[in-house]
Amino acid sequence: MNFNWTKHFLFFCISAVLLNSCTQPAANYGGVGGGLPTHYISILDGAIRPSNDTVSVGSSITFINQSSSNQTIVSDNFSLLTSPTLPPNGYYYFNKTNQDTIINFRSVENPNLIGTITLRP
Repeated sequence: MNFNWTKHFLFFCISAVLLNSCTQPAANYGGVGGGLPTHYISILDGAIRPSNDTVSVGSSITFINQSSSNQTIVSDNFSLLTSPTLPPNGYYYFNKTNQDTIINFRSVENPNLIGTITLRP
């Protein structure tokens, strides 16, 4: 009887380890993007990385504020892209479906932080 109990306990422990190793950490996609894959654009204190990005139409882009101050990202004409004010470590999900569009954007708080997104088919 003792051997049977040990066998069940061992089976339980191995099952628990296997099930735990199969779990995936929760991804924080946030915003409208849900679980869609995304391109990331980092807003740093002195730069935007990458400053030029070419993505397929329908791809999502996530702006991540990795600077030490609030940032608001807008396109040159404000109609293609206007983010809310992003606190440090905040993010903004963006998606456009206008093919062959070039979106020049900048930070409102720091106009030297500029970038370009090109949407291709």
